[in-house]
Amino acid sequence: MDLLAHAVVLTSQGIPFLYGGEELLRTKGGNHNSYNAGDSVNRIEWARKAKYREVFDYFKGLLKLRREHPAFRMTTAEQVRKQLVFLPSPKGTVAFLLVGHANGDPWDSILVAYNQTKSSQSIILPDPGRWVVVVNDKQAGTSPVKEGAFVHGDAVLPPLSVMVLFR
Repeated sequence: MDLLAHAVVLTSQGIPFLYGGEELLRTKGGNHNSYNAGDSVNRIEWARKAKYREVFDYFKGLLKLRREHPAFRMTTAEQVRKQLVFLPSPKGTVAFLLVGHANGDPWDSILVAYNQTKSSQSIILPDPGRWVVVVNDKQAGTSPVKEGAFVHGDAVLPPLSVMVLFR
């Protein structure tokens, strides 16, 4: 669920806000107001980077996607209205399309879909051609994922996951 939540933040328009250590699944042991709790609670435990390497790499891939693709960084509401189109999707999911080389992006169309349900969901792709998957439930970045990199017709989102595809 942590990956889904941060994927929503990093693939949405606007300036993302991330707390230090989220990419390491940082915890403060349940202390919700730790400003005066000292280093034992507030320190970043760097050993968690190795322990949660997959999470760290996923964050890194999402940050690379956002940095290299201006479609995720539109600067005006008018741009968003013109180049972001919400798609029909099953209950508990959200899908949208960034179109027309949005904000000067090298990719013509980018489809982002979130599944917040506890079951797999299918999203009907708006164009019957081949779509390239760059983010799924296991991997994030700008290159095709290792498994299931190309889809046609519809995309199946695993429970509590995100998928980013482009054409």
